[in-house]
Amino acid sequence: MLNLFISTSVFLSILVLLFVPEQIYAKDFFVSTEAIYTIGDPDSTNVLYKIAITNAKTELHAESFELRLVDVYPNNVVAQENGKNIPVKLVREDDTSLISVSFTESIVGEGKTRDFEISFTDPTLTKREGSLMEVSVPRLDNPEDFESYTVKLASPEVLGNAAFINPAPNTQVLRNGYYYYYFTQAQLVDSGVTAAFGNFQVYDFHLKYHLENPLQQSSSVTIALPPDTTYQTVYYKQIEPRPTEIVLDEDLNWLARYSLTARQKIDVLAEGSVQVFADPQHPESLDNWQTYLSPLEYWQADNPGIMDIARRHSTPESIYKYVVQTLSYSKQNVLPNAKRLGAVGALVSPNSAICMEFTDLFIAIARAAGIPAREVNGYAYSDNPDLEPLSLVSDVLHSWPEYWDETRKMWVQVDPTWGDTSGTDYFNKLDMRHVTFVKHGVSSKEPYPPGSYKLGAFPQKDVYVEPSSLPLDRDESYKIVFSPVSYLPFHSIEQKVEIFNTSSSAVYDVSVNVNYEDKHVYTHKLHIIPPFSSSEITLKLPIGFLGNSIPASVTVGVGERSETVDLNKQNYVITMVVIALVPIVAASLAVALVLKRRK
Repeated sequence: MLNLFISTSVFLSILVLLFVPEQIYAKDFFVSTEAIYTIGDPDSTNVLYKIAITNAKTELHAESFELRLVDVYPNNVVAQENGKNIPVKLVREDDTSLISVSFTESIVGEGKTRDFEISFTDPTLTKREGSLMEVSVPRLDNPEDFESYTVKLASPEVLGNAAFINPAPNTQVLRNGYYYYYFTQAQLVDSGVTAAFGNFQVYDFHLKYHLENPLQQSSSVTIALPPDTTYQTVYYKQIEPRPTEIVLDEDLNWLARYSLTARQKIDVLAEGSVQVFADPQHPESLDNWQTYLSPLEYWQADNPGIMDIARRHSTPESIYKYVVQTLSYSKQNVLPNAKRLGAVGALVSPNSAICMEFTDLFIAIARAAGIPAREVNGYAYSDNPDLEPLSLVSDVLHSWPEYWDETRKMWVQVDPTWGDTSGTDYFNKLDMRHVTFVKHGVSSKEPYPPGSYKLGAFPQKDVYVEPSSLPLDRDESYKIVFSPVSYLPFHSIEQKVEIFNTSSSAVYDVSVNVNYEDKHVYTHKLHIIPPFSSSEITLKLPIGFLGNSIPASVTVGVGERSETVDLNKQNYVITMVVIALVPIVAASLAVALVLKRRK
């Protein structure tokens, strides 16, 4: 598995011919290097080092050159000067590769420059992870040895633009079917380049929930299912047993409800895939600002210390940087019963923080600064737990915050925990390794994420997530069910229709087309129907005089599905006529009876 954040180092040494017995220093030569990393096919990286060695003194010249690579595994090494191959040797020892080049000709004289190239392939620098191509470029450990050092990363246009790239390239261009990303020497000192190419990533998940009703009477139990969010779409393969209903709360969590009899225990299995995007897919609105500004148990936005910090750090980026610089991640505190410190507690014990404290402090400061913020609990796919730790101990989950960007009108996720541990910028662009299970905004604790529904003294692992590919069956499908119509004479007629979403994912902005007989009457809009769930609409049918306006049939269509119900108009009209004639007949009989008596 490719480790995107292992510090991979590049060293050089130059063997020289000495004309005088003196020690040689790096200042005796000026070395300039352009490293070009080209993503190849199959999944491999072609590496080309263009190197220029300039003599700083007349009495010295280079006879050989060594390139030392750590955690890089060159194959097919070739060295060339003036278009001709020159002797090259590769020696591997543990995780280090040493490439030695011997020069066949001497270039003597101060200011004289030798230009040559070293090329090789390395399949370990790229990794096909699910639907993404991930790339790692080594960082520069000894910048003082180089007069200049630049990196150019070339990615085929067919892979798409970079979904995630850190650090941000100094320049980016599209030329001859390749995206080229340019990085300067200063950018490569603290870390190398990590990038992911592709429009989305897919993960399969397998979740178990252990439910129990401890009461002596029937009760309802609710669990949280991974929902669609701004950056993810969820496809469910199965939810067994099926819930009685799936509803959305104020944070748009998907809550599945189960009715349990007295003392009943059940295990719920939820399996499916989640498609995580680099760009927003389902932007959520923000209808109640105050809800996401209010202080809560772990987000003490009204604390004087928090409020003072918010006055000094009033933008999301400033808050993010403050949290990263203030707190230090503590692996020792990742315990099964880890105490959640909250924002104020995190400031008191800044060296005892895990992901919950990074998240809580960001949210509290943001809310105090008037920026709506909330917490995300979920699964973060990590190759290196030291650099990308998972701290929620309930089945190794992770926590990160998101804030409301009023300019873009959307929730934006950031990860100050991974920003602290990896040194990577997780503010300007979150990678596609974060899978949302639940969102906490109205409450700082509920609903509980998958992995938290355990029973017994020896809980088992209940959360399994791994990279995968999109499921084949992603088509929308519906079931339409009409309820029986109850006729009340001279009253409006209501026809209830339930629209079931039988597809594996939620459907949005559903158009329900209503026809009376063969005439289209109107279109009803449903904002969202979660998978394996339904939404009910009520049709108010016209009546007219004695029922003459009642349609003979009603047809409801959703997508490619439509259903028709016969309203038995004739029976209704007959009933109305009879009811209407009863008083007339009764009055006529009464008149006839009166006339008869007068005679």
